This record gives sequence, structure tokens and C-alpha cells, in this order.
Amino acid sequence: MMNAGDIAFPHLGIYLENVPRSFTVFGFEIAFYGLIIGIGVLAGILMAVHQAKVSGENPDTIWDFAIYAVIFSVIGARIYYVIFAWDYYKDNLLSIFNTRNGGMAIYGGVIGAFLTLFLYCKIKKINPFRLGDLCVPGLILGQAIGRWGNFMNREVFGEYTDNFLARIIHLLKQQQVDASMLYTSDHGEDIFDDGRHLFLHASPVPSYYQLHVPLLLWTSDSYREEYPGIEKAASMNRQKNISSSISFFQTMMELAGIETPYRNDSLSVTSPLYTEKSRVYLNDHNEPHSLDDIGMRKEDFEMLKKRGIDAQ
Repeated sequence: MMNAGDIAFPHLGIYLENVPRSFTVFGFEIAFYGLIIGIGVLAGILMAVHQAKVSGENPDTIWDFAIYAVIFSVIGARIYYVIFAWDYYKDNLLSIFNTRNGGMAIYGGVIGAFLTLFLYCKIKKINPFRLGDLCVPGLILGQAIGRWGNFMNREVFGEYTDNFLARIIHLLKQQQVDASMLYTSDHGEDIFDDGRHLFLHASPVPSYYQLHVPLLLWTSDSYREEYPGIEKAASMNRQKNISSSISFFQTMMELAGIETPYRNDSLSVTSPLYTEKSRVYLNDHNEPHSLDDIGMRKEDFEMLKKRGIDAQ
């Protein structure tokens, strides 16, 4: 059984246990994501310096340019993010400078680096294409290393596929036991789905694409025979509102037959006692807010309605 800290690539025969997201030095927590990104930047600069040396160029030019490029890449990454979340930041201008809550975009970083390249070369009277030739291999190397930061964060593994679920169901069938599987996602992703050009998730104001996520239930034949009431209740509740992710855990407990004072069958979608409640959005502090109270745009509510989802 996999734990929360495990990462597995079954088709490659790769199983990694207890992969950490961070480590602590003198009580200070350091995220592997940021550390690896930093290593990627340094490795990219060192490669560019090497390219300059073997090409007969002055490596000091690379170091000089890199200082400006790193600074303006970070600024560009932040500006790019803020632009696509302007609906939030226009009323919270001081939040633009608060990067501790995240909010960087690699596209803006690359744009910032290239703009810095051409401006630097103009001032120094250097051929920008020549300097670019020296730096681009380092950019590629930095990107390659930086992706391992995504790996440590359990993100950007590749295109979505249901192959994983199909393999899990196949394994469960092979066990020939009473089995059930409950699958969901904690959030969706914005991938330039409409004219707003939103990207990724955890924007200050969520969109329809972040809120509409799957909740899939599968049970084995023997499980359905043993617990016919589960399938009947699930079918009865299929089109009902699910208020928040709390129903996932309550449903999981009922499927597993776990008895505890914390179990509440009125929140379990596999219970005849399930009670429909208004949908809420859980913010970064796990605080519930009604969908009318989180600043979503009109088009988001229209998409929810189009999909037959009651936003109330």
C-alpha cells in the first residue's frame, strides 16, 4: 500500500518511498522545490560561462548579465502571474508584493530574461544573438533541473490519463475480495481554458475549472453483493450537490465500515442519510466560503449551470 509520501511509476518498475518535500536546518524549513530551482539557475549560469570560455568569449560578461537576468526574471515571473490574476490584485495592490503565498509563472521569467538580454546588449553594444547562443543551453539545463523541483512537489508529471485508475481496478479484481475505490481531486487546473487565459490553480479567485473535479466510486461485484445498500444509496445521491471535500472522507469511512464518533453519515454520498448542502470553497486556510462570496466571474457561474451544477 502506498503512503502519502510515496511516488510510483509502476510501468517503469520505479517505486520511491517516503519522498520528502522539505528538510529542516537549525529549525528553518527549506523546501526542495526552491532549493532545486536555485541549483538549476546556478547550473545554467555555469554552463553559459563554460560556453563562453570554449567559444573564446569573456566569461565575466556572462556573470555580469546573469545578475540582471535573475533579478528581472523573478520580477517578470511575478508580473506575469499578477496580470492573469488582476481581478484579485486590482483591489489588493499591496498583495502584489507578497510573494510568500506563491504566485510565480515560468513564462514570465523567460520573457523577463529575454527582455533583459536585449536591453543589456543594447547598453553594452553586444550582439544579442551571440550572447543568446551562449546562454540558451544553460536555460535548457536549468529548466531540466528545475523540473525535479516539480517532481518533489508531486506535480507536472505529464498528461492526464485514466490508465492509473484502470490498473488499480484490475489489481483489485485480481485479489478476488470485497473491494471499493473512491477517487477525487482536491482541485482542478486552469490551462488557458477561455479568454481570460488563466493558468494553473490557487489563484486568489478560483474559476469553474478549479472547482469542477471528479468524484468516482467503483466497487467489486462481491462488494455490491455483500453491501447492496451502498450501491443503491450512491445511485440515489448521484446527482446531488456535494458541499466540499469533507464528504470524501465521510464516504470513505462508510465504504470501509469504520465506526467512530467522528463519522457523520449525513455527509456520506453512499448513505441513505446523505443530506444535500450548499457548495462551499475551502481557501488556503481551510475556511469554507460560499461560491457567491469568493469573487468568481459571471462566466464561471454560467459554466456551472451549463454542467447542471447548482452553485447554491
